[in-house]
Amino acid sequence: FGYEYIRVAPDQGALLKGMFLPYCQDCGAPQLEQAVGIVGAVIMPHNIYLHSALVKSREVNRANKKEVKEANKYFFIESCIALFISFLINVFVVAVFAEAFYNKTNMEVNEQCNQTGIHTDLFPPNNHTLEVDIYKGGV
Repeated sequence: FGYEYIRVAPDQGALLKGMFLPYCQDCGAPQLEQAVGIVGAVIMPHNIYLHSALVKSREVNRANKKEVKEANKYFFIESCIALFISFLINVFVVAVFAEAFYNKTNMEVNEQCNQTGIHTDLFPPNNHTLEVDIYKGGV
């Protein structure tokens, strides 16, 4: 996705602005719910898995306060590094898909896919909602 991110070249100014000052023009409850869902899907799985793995990776003598303090310091550093890397990967993924699908109709996406893809028969050439199943999900 890093390569794709460079290829699609999203507007860096808008990306950084949205990253640090989130906003949504003319958005209501459905859009807010979708945004919260995206944030939850992007952040939570990494956080749960990462912290479980970090805590289980070392044996710490909990009776020794100095050892616990040192372990917490390294857990913090490791989790910051890992979460930052996963954040970058998620920025690449979300930005690539946003650049591809934001403000486009199904017909526009269909035309673009038909120019580059071998699975053109899977997508209807109209503006109806796409019917997706497990077999089309990997295309």
